[in-house]
Amino acid sequence: MQSANFRICAKTSKLRMMTITAMFALLGLGMSHVTQGEPIAGGVPAERIAHWAKHLPPQPSGVGVPISRRDVWDVFARDKDFRSVIGQAEDELKRPLPRRPTNFI
Repeated sequence: MQSANFRICAKTSKLRMMTITAMFALLGLGMSHVTQGEPIAGGVPAERIAHWAKHLPPQPSGVGVPISRRDVWDVFARDKDFRSVIGQAEDELKRPLPRRPTNFI
């Protein structure tokens, strides 16, 4: 049973690595045509700053739900399927990433 579990984990790990690789490849393709514009003499006009500022949230924030939103995280803590995720993540952090050949990507 442990052997089957290891194969499933190994396949999941390979799939995760392939997904991450594909994401970076697509990001590279998407960014390959972007060029940096010339600096604007005298700085950025105030109306241009105001235009983009209205699209930003009042306070900067990261990705996902902040830890301060305990109501959201408490729901996860009560979910029996989610309880083991933190332990699994901590176990993953203890394992070094496998070495890959330089021509892997």
